[in-house]
Amino acid sequence: MAGAQDPKSFSLGADASDSLGNQGQFIEFYQVPSMRFVKFKSFLTQYEDQFKSTWNRTPVFGKMDPIHTFQYTQRTISLGWDILAGSLSEAIENQQKLSLLIKMLYPSYEGSKGTGKRMQTAPIFKVKFMNLVTDASTSGESSTAEAGGLVCTIDGFSHSPVAESGFFTRDGALFPKNLRMSCTMHVLHTHDLGWGKDGEFDEENFPYGKNSVIQDPVGSGQITEVNGVYTATSGAPKALTKNAKVGNDVILSQQAWFGVLNKDTTDLETDMPGMAPGDD
Repeated sequence: MAGAQDPKSFSLGADASDSLGNQGQFIEFYQVPSMRFVKFKSFLTQYEDQFKSTWNRTPVFGKMDPIHTFQYTQRTISLGWDILAGSLSEAIENQQKLSLLIKMLYPSYEGSKGTGKRMQTAPIFKVKFMNLVTDASTSGESSTAEAGGLVCTIDGFSHSPVAESGFFTRDGALFPKNLRMSCTMHVLHTHDLGWGKDGEFDEENFPYGKNSVIQDPVGSGQITEVNGVYTATSGAPKALTKNAKVGNDVILSQQAWFGVLNKDTTDLETDMPGMAPGDD
């Protein structure tokens, strides 16, 4: 990092973005083997979070449909952001951060230079970007990639100066005012994910921290439970009471709250809780 600046804060810019960065609006990369980190203010240009399930489909003679065997679900995140500089000092620091980020793509070795070094640890990352890229097991509340980052491997980093934005110069060197960055992360799951026999998901905060949790309606005053029978009260959302008068008790299964139909709830609306058809 440049000078004696605190690497955990932003203070070299010439605008209010430093304040936003210091309030948590940043993208941070932490390399696990070296325990080095680098963070950038989050001028986001691209964000795509892809969940892909892989199935093995085996054809069977005489059957119209193959046998479907589930294998796994993978998560891949594509991220793009601009690194802006409001001053020469910030542009130099951005170049230094970029250099460190590129170095973090390389593994750690044991042994000394020139003595036949052997790779010891692959370049595994932890990445944190507010609640969108976070370790769900920490509820998304940890502010650093080291403590609450999503563990992943990264294919590489692409960067290109935005020529139209111009450059700062010093001692014959060019420092871009705007660097355009992108990368693809392949997430490594570090905690159990799946549904138990009790109908509960292993990690309720998955994938976006505490904001991922749908509050259980039981105990909310809108649905009550007695001996396994769920009853909607006058405070129930419209989506649960489209075909019944609000104020009259309606017997339904708990799944109806989440829009899953069964034989007891075939006439219930399946919109999201709190919304009726046509509501925006």
